[in-house]
Amino acid sequence: MKKLLMPLLVLFIFCGCSSKNASNPTVSGIEFDAKITYNDNSYVCSIELENSGDMKAEVKKPSNLAGLKVLRKDGKTTAEYLGIKQEIDDLPVDNAADIILKCYESVTEGEKEGSDNFTSSGKIGDIEYVYTYSPLGLPISLSVPDKNLKAEFYNVTAEK
Repeated sequence: MKKLLMPLLVLFIFCGCSSKNASNPTVSGIEFDAKITYNDNSYVCSIELENSGDMKAEVKKPSNLAGLKVLRKDGKTTAEYLGIKQEIDDLPVDNAADIILKCYESVTEGEKEGSDNFTSSGKIGDIEYVYTYSPLGLPISLSVPDKNLKAEFYNVTAEK
């Protein structure tokens, strides 16, 4: 009996645990750079998603917007540029920062795609998105086709 039980236990531990087909995305406590294309405009930003749910983003490129900061704190989104602050939650036009943040807030566990990465799809109002992340839960890309928005994430680090 022991001879049969040990191989089964070893098989279960090594095969059963490694065949994971779903993973949870990390949506807070991370920092990354993002290349964002929105309505045929390209941006490079540094983004920090804090454990509290707050977000800090700063535009690095294009040079005429370098230094523009978008802050999300306590549910309010504010843009700051050249010392001028403006709340942007109630703007009539969609903005990339709010679209990305709304997607992050609603991302759920994804399914494994052909490679080692995972994909999570969802819908928030009229916003449909596809979010891809690594087996560690770290972001790789976000696509919102109806809003003509694509983001690729790199230099991703998780808070320790």
